[in-house]
This record gives sequence, C-alpha cells and structure tokens, in this order.
Amino acid sequence: MPTRPRELRTSSREPIEDESRSIGWTVALSGGDGVRLAAYVQRRFGRRIPKQYCCMSGHRSMLEHTLERLNQLVPPSHTLTVVGTHHGDIAFPQLAGRSDHVFRQPASRDTGLGLYIALAMIKRWHPNALVTITPTDHYLAPSARYIEHVPPSVASTSPCP
Repeated sequence: MPTRPRELRTSSREPIEDESRSIGWTVALSGGDGVRLAAYVQRRFGRRIPKQYCCMSGHRSMLEHTLERLNQLVPPSHTLTVVGTHHGDIAFPQLAGRSDHVFRQPASRDTGLGLYIALAMIKRWHPNALVTITPTDHYLAPSARYIEHVPPSVASTSPCP
C-alpha cells in the first residue's frame, strides 16, 4: 500500500461503485493520538505512539487484532480504516492485506468528522451499504462472541474470500 504523505485517501484497489442492496462494509477508527495512555506506552514500548498500534497482548497490535476480527465479517476490499494525520508510517504496514482503503485525516478533529467522511466515501461507492463501525483501541476476547453479535445482514452479505 502506498505511503504518500500528502494523500488523504489511499486504496490498494479502486472501489467499484455498486448500488446492490445489503453490501456489508466495516469502518475501523484508528485516528486517535493516544494521549491518555501516552506515559504508559512510553514506559512499556520506549516510544510514544497511539495504543492501537502497540502489541498490548500477543504479537499483533490492537489494530491488527481488530482488522482480523472485522475481516471475518467482510473482506479487506470492504474495509475502510481512518488513521490520524501523522500515523501513516506506523499504520500502513499493519493495514497491508487487512484494509484496502485508508482515510488519513488531514487534521485531528476527533471521531465525528473522520467517521462522517468515511461514511460519505462508502455511500458514494455503495449507496445501500450496511456498515459496522468499530474502534481499534479496544481488546475483545473471545472474538467469536463479538462476531456472533454483529447483525447477520452485515456478516452474511459480503463476499468474504
């Protein structure tokens, strides 16, 4: 996935516009700067990065755990991840093969604006899409229980490989 610093939207493949009913998408929110846990992350990992990019449990970051869980619902081609202004260098390697579409926020404006733009992009591509929205800085176990509680219309409508 390209990491051109000036691009706001990056896609490993261009989305195909489709007005079919009930296409499932997921939006992974990963734009936070991790201010509240910054001191802890600094002590534990030796640098200040947002917690969603850290391996808090196991060998994968919280972002990677989230995307692998979401990819059970929809394929990476129907996954859009919102990342922070300066997160590209950390995020892109973790997104490879897990999220084909990335929106890098041009400025930190909290969740509402990032989510609005992500939903507007999906609406343009698939006006009738059903969208699951999730933060990427939460740990869920067991993940199968989470998947069980996602509405069947989202989980069953996307062509997962």
